[in-house]
Amino acid sequence: MVKVYPNEINLFQLAAIGRTPGIRTGTSPFGMPAGSMVRYIGRSVPWKGFKGDAFWSVAEKFGSLAAGLRKAIDVSKRAAGTYGVALVTLADGRQVVLPRKVVKQMEAQGKPVTVISEIPYGMSAREVRKTLGIKGEYKGLAGIAAAAAVVPAPR
Repeated sequence: MVKVYPNEINLFQLAAIGRTPGIRTGTSPFGMPAGSMVRYIGRSVPWKGFKGDAFWSVAEKFGSLAAGLRKAIDVSKRAAGTYGVALVTLADGRQVVLPRKVVKQMEAQGKPVTVISEIPYGMSAREVRKTLGIKGEYKGLAGIAAAAAVVPAPR
């Protein structure tokens, strides 16, 4: 892995890395001042760039990769058509707001999650805060609700 400092590579070079099998790029906040990120370049996974049947033939060489991905695809397809958000309690006791589809996927895999309240698709941020009993402005939730209200529901 190699750190990349500002102005060492341009956007065209970054895009070329994105298309190149064997190389990847990413960001990390570790080792940097608070609020900063460092970009790094490193070796990619062996299946980068493969699509369709070619991907699956490479994935089969990594046994658990193909099996795990097939399971994830199946779980995701079974949760298709699930919209909205939910306030949930996780196994460690934390309460978080998650997309309802994620909650359905967790439940399908037997992960311990308790739904406290569900928010229907397209509800305004004010209605979400009222439904969840949140006092004051909660910007993260306002963004979720606003995005849900703007994006048209698939048919």
